[in-house]
Amino acid sequence: MATAATVKTTTRELRAHLREMLAHAARGKEVIVTLRGKAYVKISSVPDDEPQGKAARGDAPAAKKAPKAAKKKKKA
Repeated sequence: MATAATVKTTTRELRAHLREMLAHAARGKEVIVTLRGKAYVKISSVPDDEPQGKAARGDAPAAKKAPKAAKKKKKA
C-alpha cells in the first residue's frame, strides 16, 4: 500500500519521467516501480553517511580502452 512517503509508478512512466522520480527519491520518498502490475524494484535515497557509487567504495572496474577500428587496405 502506498503511503505519503511512497510514490508508485510503472516502468513506462519511469522511463518517461525519470528525472522527476529520482527527485522524489532524493527528497526521501521511496519510489516503487511496477512491472505487469507487480512491485518490481524500489528506488530510495542513499544515507548521507554512506559512500556513494562504486568509485567511493573502491570496487569500480578499471577503465578499458575502446578497440581501434581496423583500417582497410588499399588495393594498388
